[in-house]
Amino acid sequence: MVIRPRNKLAVCLITVCSIQLTALAQTANEQLRGPAFVPDETFKGSTLDGWHKLGQADWSIDNGELVGKGSAGSGWLVLDRSYQDTGFYAAFRCKGACDTGVLLRMTKTAGGMIGTYYSVKGGTVETESLTLDSTGNIVARHKLRDANGQFRYAPPMPDPTALPVSARPYNSEPAPPGVTLPITMPHAHVREGEWNELEVMLDADIIRGYLNDTGRGVSAATDDDDLDAYGPIALFVGKGSEVRFKNVSYKD
Repeated sequence: MVIRPRNKLAVCLITVCSIQLTALAQTANEQLRGPAFVPDETFKGSTLDGWHKLGQADWSIDNGELVGKGSAGSGWLVLDRSYQDTGFYAAFRCKGACDTGVLLRMTKTAGGMIGTYYSVKGGTVETESLTLDSTGNIVARHKLRDANGQFRYAPPMPDPTALPVSARPYNSEPAPPGVTLPITMPHAHVREGEWNELEVMLDADIIRGYLNDTGRGVSAATDDDDLDAYGPIALFVGKGSEVRFKNVSYKD
């Protein structure tokens, strides 16, 4: 078949458009909002100086990114600096099963460490209090109670005799059958194989966490003994997971 000039032009336009669409898709995948705060520091190192490993996971640097591999088991990458009230941000990408998070106010105890943890596991986001042994294994954990909104300090514990109130799910509720909403809210979940963003603010006895740019998040009250705690930030990778972190930023 002979391709006439105008057909050649059409083929060229299609080729150019395909290249541009591919480039736009790649650019969209790489566009990140970044932290909502002005960080004191952002990791851009080529070594793990200023951090130390805890547990069985392997940690390395690849092209300026922190890479945690839980092939041999779970583990932590602990910052060699302590904070009390903290803002933390990172972009992360999981390979395979996603089991990661960030521990704040990692405080030493007689038998190990305790801290307040923001967990991302599969499609579930939780805020928890963790107890670790001296080798970094999680020996106890419990979910933190809802802080009931954006307060400086958590409200008192609820009345145990009161009827329970159903909590709203982390993602927005679907529209009723036959109803089309004018705006579809984005779902706060892990985008498989893509870069995700997490931001955590720990202030007084409130931890607030946000996954991706949805404008919605979780707000929980820390344990009573955590209010005056002071400790490092630690990144986590679970057994069998591989997680890459970049633009790791934090603020006192």
